[in-house]
Amino acid sequence: MANVFATVATAASGAVGGVFTPTIFVGALLGLIAGSVVHALWPGSSLPVVYAVVGMGTFLAATTHAPLMSFLIVFEMTLEYQLVPALMLACLTAYHVSRAIRPESIYHEALHRGTAIEEGAYTARGG
Repeated sequence: MANVFATVATAASGAVGGVFTPTIFVGALLGLIAGSVVHALWPGSSLPVVYAVVGMGTFLAATTHAPLMSFLIVFEMTLEYQLVPALMLACLTAYHVSRAIRPESIYHEALHRGTAIEEGAYTARGG
């Protein structure tokens, strides 16, 4: 749990690094919690582990705004062909909901911070 708080502090400070793996972890944790609740209410439903795997992909797709990459990474980790339709749909849905809430991904500011500095230096040189 300390890792999650350290990641939040790092991302909030504007520093780059250490966001990818905790994003997968938090997604798996939230998916496992949701899956446990669903499985307790409907015992015949899918196992909570399935929800954890789908949660990994959805949380990653929502934070990075890269649903295809998220789907492929989670699929490569599990190689469960039965999860492909649910994982694809969940990643795409998470991506679109995330874009509606916040148009920029978690990496947007870090990527454009370096670009703005380089553009300023290029303009100052007369380019």
